[in-house]
Amino acid sequence: MQILQALILRTIKYGETSLIANSYTKEYGYQSYILKGIRRNKNKRGLSRALFQPTNILEIVAKKYPNNKLGYLTEARLGYHYQLMQYDYQKKTVVLFLFELLYQLLREEGVNAQLYDYITQSLKWYDKSNNTNGFYLKFLLEMTKHLGYLPDLSNHDAPYFDFEKALFSHQLPKGKYLEGQDKDRWSYFLGTSFDDLDMRDFSPSERMDMLGNIFDYYGHHFLEFKIPCSLRMLDEVLVE
Repeated sequence: MQILQALILRTIKYGETSLIANSYTKEYGYQSYILKGIRRNKNKRGLSRALFQPTNILEIVAKKYPNNKLGYLTEARLGYHYQLMQYDYQKKTVVLFLFELLYQLLREEGVNAQLYDYITQSLKWYDKSNNTNGFYLKFLLEMTKHLGYLPDLSNHDAPYFDFEKALFSHQLPKGKYLEGQDKDRWSYFLGTSFDDLDMRDFSPSERMDMLGNIFDYYGHHFLEFKIPCSLRMLDEVLVE
């Protein structure tokens, strides 16, 4: 047994009184744990159900289990206390949307400590920041760096972005590509930092167009990618 850093991606009911927690750990990658009796008013193991809400960053005591085998953990505590996010419905909705995506993207991901650090550091930044314009777009584009298909930013002034080759091009691509305002937004979000996201203000429709392009890009490089069910809720919350 050792102390692990874990992101809770999803929980599902198991039997009458238990839960299964799907997590992504810094030390072992994707892991699932059965939490026996945790839905009882008083459970013998002393673990709080509230700890295992999706989006929580935890420190847990557990060991490594083979792929697709349910494990057990003996202790759990919050590794980070969200501050603004717990009172901000928009931020909560954005992060829940991202975690639905993370669940499908990380299920086959092995140990990737840099990816884990990127996700947790980004969440902490978002939690404390007053700037919420386009965070989820920048987050998803930066994720591609850690998943192995980061777009090449050289030649970013070229008129086209080629999805297949993941680069900007002066030649008209044969497959899926971006041009015009779509390409300009793509270049902007790739080239800016989280702290500078407020330098340009995009309308809700522009952000949703950009998100659609990101979905297309993920689908091009991640064969089992599916549009998250929470997209509609995100759309409703971000229309201001």
